[in-house]
Amino acid sequence: MAETAVSASKGVIGALFEKLTKLVEDKCTNLVGMSKNIVFLKDELPTMSALLEKLEDADELDPVVKAWRNQVREMAYDIEDCIDDFVHHVGGGDVEAGFIDKVSHFLRTLRARLETAEHIKDLKIQLIEINERRKRYKFNLDGTPSSSFVAIDPRLPALYSEAANLVGIEGPREQVIKWLTDADQQIMVLPIVGFGGLGKTTLAKELKTLLTTSEHIYSIEGTFLLLMTCGMHLHGILFGLFFQKMAWAVEIFGSEDGCPSQFREISAQILKKCSGLPLAIITIASLLANQPAPHKKEYWESIRNSIGTWGSGTNPTLEGMRQILHLSYKDLPRHLRTCFLYLGIYPEDFTIKKDDLIRQWLAEGFVYHFHGGSSDEVAKSYFNELINRSLIQPEETKYGEVVSCRVHDMMLDLILSRCAEDNFICVAYNLEELSGKHEFKVRRLLVDSRVGDSGDTKISRTTARRLLQLRSLQLFGVSLSLLSLSKYIRVLILHLGKTGTGGNERVDVTAIGQLFQLRYLKIVSLHHALVIELPTEIQGLQYLSTLEIDCTNENSLPSDIVHLSRLSHLIVPSGIGLPDGKIGSMKSLCTLQKFEILDIKSAISLGELTNLKDLELYSKQAL
Repeated sequence: MAETAVSASKGVIGALFEKLTKLVEDKCTNLVGMSKNIVFLKDELPTMSALLEKLEDADELDPVVKAWRNQVREMAYDIEDCIDDFVHHVGGGDVEAGFIDKVSHFLRTLRARLETAEHIKDLKIQLIEINERRKRYKFNLDGTPSSSFVAIDPRLPALYSEAANLVGIEGPREQVIKWLTDADQQIMVLPIVGFGGLGKTTLAKELKTLLTTSEHIYSIEGTFLLLMTCGMHLHGILFGLFFQKMAWAVEIFGSEDGCPSQFREISAQILKKCSGLPLAIITIASLLANQPAPHKKEYWESIRNSIGTWGSGTNPTLEGMRQILHLSYKDLPRHLRTCFLYLGIYPEDFTIKKDDLIRQWLAEGFVYHFHGGSSDEVAKSYFNELINRSLIQPEETKYGEVVSCRVHDMMLDLILSRCAEDNFICVAYNLEELSGKHEFKVRRLLVDSRVGDSGDTKISRTTARRLLQLRSLQLFGVSLSLLSLSKYIRVLILHLGKTGTGGNERVDVTAIGQLFQLRYLKIVSLHHALVIELPTEIQGLQYLSTLEIDCTNENSLPSDIVHLSRLSHLIVPSGIGLPDGKIGSMKSLCTLQKFEILDIKSAISLGELTNLKDLELYSKQAL
């Protein structure tokens, strides 16, 4: 198998193949009867991976086939967790150790080896039963995707950031300004209505920019007092046909007049199916523009035929929009589908930092190794391609580079529906929602207790069992009981708030010291009076690559942080000192931000960090 990346549809099968191969090479597995069973599992993976890949491209699946796919995907997760447990408890041992030391290490780890051998045996039996069901179905095999580095299309940010220059916005903008500034009208609240994708937010942002100095316009916590709602059907109010043609031609052909004559008729047909919706126009145009051969008329015809007629259903225009978004998702290369779906771990209307997102992709193992270049560069290319395809919207740009993005609410609806289909990400607003809600174990979870009733913070036994093998967790709130449930967490993002007890509240996050698979950790305090209690030792987090803490700096970092050989990005609150002149031993550091230099020895040791690319330091005194 050429791939090693984790995917939404196939789970961890790609990464699992490499782990099983390494385990077969461990001669000690023969002594406890593991070797043959591991070889069996490894030999089954290529065929299962190819079948799952084929099923990923199918629009509709037979319920029995879908059940088989889900069982294989979940089985792969269970096998990897079993192997990770084994490696954690047994370890590789000292290669240069003598015979007596090796025998002693084997005996100390014998119990863990025997337990793993029994678990592997059970998993093999389950896999055989799953394969017996599969023999009823015959599927062709597919290849794997490939990609090269992608830069952001320089035209894309303008479609989102330059609202004032959008053709067709002048009419609605001037009409709303007239209503709001007319003393006779005395309008206090002006609704902008319509479903997602019409351009409500674009119009509202433009109005806020123009009218925030008007005595007729008020602001509450930075929010413009225009009421926008998706609860009513309002068609074609915001942008005219001229905007459609302009956006379409610029996106695909580079200029407003660039559309070749042979494409004008089919362009008009596709635009008609977009029904005047800016999000639909930009999305379908980006889909066509990002094809290897975008100017093949046959491909355009296939896209036109793929978009259904918007003439049935309770809201045909809304359904047509969903068809276009789904078509854009299916057109993504497989490696980008997984990265796109991972955006579901963020709440609606959240500003997502590019650096955070690509580091989380890397921590989860979503980046394909065979694409060439460094992992960071490949991940940035993934981000750029999602921007170019208009699946995510540029939010902030610095020095010509997009540094943050947002996801349109209709895109997020698509993401969450696909996440539910693949058991990829679960979203809940309190822990009670997780009880009895899911058929499978939860692998990735967003809990946003800021929305609605936070509910009971106690976790039932049924819910606890489903959360035992969490891999990514983003938590908004104060309940940290989830941290003690799953030791397999790879990505952990905590947004911690006050409980209302008063004073400087302390939040205990020492449980993270047991997360031996942790690769990405970000802790954000939502209140300045919150103090975070870190573990006294974290050297057991040997896979940790990113550590970012944004909170009160009352405690220093654990002194053994210098032993984290894979730590690449270290960002801490202002006032934290460098670890006693030992910072020079952290050779993997690429990012070091907000540290205080306490002495000249620490400053000199920075010269040993040859991989450092992003450095932000300060000192309160002369050195």
